Amino acid sequence: MKNERAVANAYRLWLQGSAYDYVRRPHFAGFFDNQLNDRFPFDPSSEDGVAQALREETAQKWPDIQLIDVEVKCRFSQRDWWVRVTIADKNTLLTDTIETSMPGYIS
Repeated sequence: MKNERAVANAYRLWLQGSAYDYVRRPHFAGFFDNQLNDRFPFDPSSEDGVAQALREETAQKWPDIQLIDVEVKCRFSQRDWWVRVTIADKNTLLTDTIETSMPGYIS
């Protein structure tokens, strides 16, 4: 059985995952778990920086993924970072849109 969405599913897991999800690759922590709140203040002014970091880390760790669109919102009322990405698998040309969020911390 062929799973044409395998790369997109793996990317989704990486985006939402934590370092403990990758037993043999602890430095492959998911984007949100990779010190996001230490690198960026939880503030709307950081949205562009978070989006750029996601673009860079995706390009570095996911050569088979093309990021078509990235949207990041600092949602104070929910106290979380909200991210929506549209990706394309460069091999299958299938696209997928992923929405997820992670708690943000006010320092």
